[in-house]
Amino acid sequence: LIQPYVENAIKHGLVHKPGPGNLWIRFVEVDETLVCTIEDDGIGREGMKQIHHTSRRAYKSLGSDLVQRRVEALNQLGYAIRIRTDDRLAGGTVVTLTIARSHA
Repeated sequence: LIQPYVENAIKHGLVHKPGPGNLWIRFVEVDETLVCTIEDDGIGREGMKQIHHTSRRAYKSLGSDLVQRRVEALNQLGYAIRIRTDDRLAGGTVVTLTIARSHA
């Protein structure tokens, strides 16, 4: 589940950043819920939109569709998975995945 987000952070956020960049991947357990945070200080989603807008090639991301299918399948197997994407004020992106066992 995290691979496409790590790849996006590198391929879309950090590669286009002038100078060095950082990528942080953290795992913590909170009340029997696994929380994974993928954070970068790259150019951010808005910066990437501008690059795609001025590019001659059409860009179509398949990663988010594939992740959504995986999440739906895992949720049907008894997990409660949520994914949230936030933009950092200073540039970059934070993706937070929470994975818990469903109590339903």
